[in-house]
Amino acid sequence: MLPEFSSKFPELRQKLVKPFVININPNVISVIALIVAIVAGYLFWQGFLFLAAVFVLLNGFLDILDGEIAKTFKRESKFGDFIDHSFDRIADVAILLGLTLNKSVPDFLGFATIILVLLAIVIFVTFAFRKVSEPVASWKYGLITIFALSHDVLVPTGVFAILGHFEGYEVDTLFVTALLVILGFSVHDTIVVFDRVRENLRIARSAGVKKTFEEIVGESINQTFIRSVNTSLTTLIALVVLYFIGPEITKHFSLALIVGITVGTYSSIFLGSPLLVTVEKWQNRKR
Repeated sequence: MLPEFSSKFPELRQKLVKPFVININPNVISVIALIVAIVAGYLFWQGFLFLAAVFVLLNGFLDILDGEIAKTFKRESKFGDFIDHSFDRIADVAILLGLTLNKSVPDFLGFATIILVLLAIVIFVTFAFRKVSEPVASWKYGLITIFALSHDVLVPTGVFAILGHFEGYEVDTLFVTALLVILGFSVHDTIVVFDRVRENLRIARSAGVKKTFEEIVGESINQTFIRSVNTSLTTLIALVVLYFIGPEITKHFSLALIVGITVGTYSSIFLGSPLLVTVEKWQNRKR
């Protein structure tokens, strides 16, 4: 979110980042950002909340920096984008795990965090898509994102409710952490598709090309499909290994993530984007 936010304010980004832009492989910065996120998670776990927050901000700064280096020195590539995308997800998991494992943080804050995250997503998506309010209003992008996220959270919750009834599974702090991670993964996949829709709408208008909204959404899905599936697949491979080989304490956590990430990848492609087209068609019928 921080890189997306900074892109709205180029002057601020230039002042903060440009002095640190050097000719180096941006993947190196991505690795450093991941290490910083892991340290932040550890500091959260140990209770050094202020210092951990500083490391979280540093992680966000490094995320912006690697993108600027890639653009400035023409080092953008699909592989580098994939590496950065994967490391961002691992960093989110590390920070959330550290915060959740801190026993001084009350358990109810986990559920409160989920509500605050959903609210923040609606506000952010509405702001980010404010310039593409045609043919679908920007706030509707946010509501559709929340609808898709609700689906992504309800499915693993339902699975654990069934397993709790038959196998004695319990909803604990790690499960709440898993839901937060699923929210992060799912919203990222959904926003990637929506952002491509926004870009394709802009390109079509500037070029004077007449395309239906349905065609633009379809093209956007095709352009992001491989990236979303590959990233989720590599994450799922690691989670499956963790589930079968990892310690007993992480089995329920990894299972929740396996279910949630699978469902989240599906919903970003087959639920969120088609809902955009459906909303646009409903608006046309009313007219």
